[in-house]
Amino acid sequence: MASSLSRSRMLNLGSEDGSLLRYQSIHVSEHIWNGREHPILRVRRGHFVHAGMEGVPVEIIPHLTVVGFAGVAQLASIPIDCQLITALVERWKPETYTFHMPPGECTITLQDIAIQMGLRIDGRPVIAPTGGDRGQIVEDLLGIRPPSSAFMGSNLKLTWLDDHFPHVGLHNQNSIQLTHFARAYILRLNW
Repeated sequence: MASSLSRSRMLNLGSEDGSLLRYQSIHVSEHIWNGREHPILRVRRGHFVHAGMEGVPVEIIPHLTVVGFAGVAQLASIPIDCQLITALVERWKPETYTFHMPPGECTITLQDIAIQMGLRIDGRPVIAPTGGDRGQIVEDLLGIRPPSSAFMGSNLKLTWLDDHFPHVGLHNQNSIQLTHFARAYILRLNW
């Protein structure tokens, strides 16, 4: 009797109070628990910007540092581990914003992200007006006005950025062009 009791406790890895996890019935862990296969997740981005500080064009490193994106540029060249991402998704509980790991729960905070990526989380927020002429906003920031076909909804297509800002050598004639290239590079990091 004692061994069956301890065995049932070992197998029940879910919450003791099922009402807390409202989405459990559709969560990937429920599918796995019921013996259904779950494929390895694929990432949306098939490539990454050739970065890491050794891959960042030396001309734009000061720009990245001033705006606080040098840490993000360092992380951009880390290969993506689809199995790790899949394992984390399986353990993520959106109701509690925690990962449920064998040793216990893990919550990632904004401060954790700030430390890992070197991003500032204090001070004035970086915001932009909503609405307006998207083409004009891009032209003001990057020096080139994209056609309406370069947008998908309100988002600028990455292919347009790749086509117009392929290499820093094409954009370092003066400081304004270099600033435009640095901004395009930051946009590519965020995709």
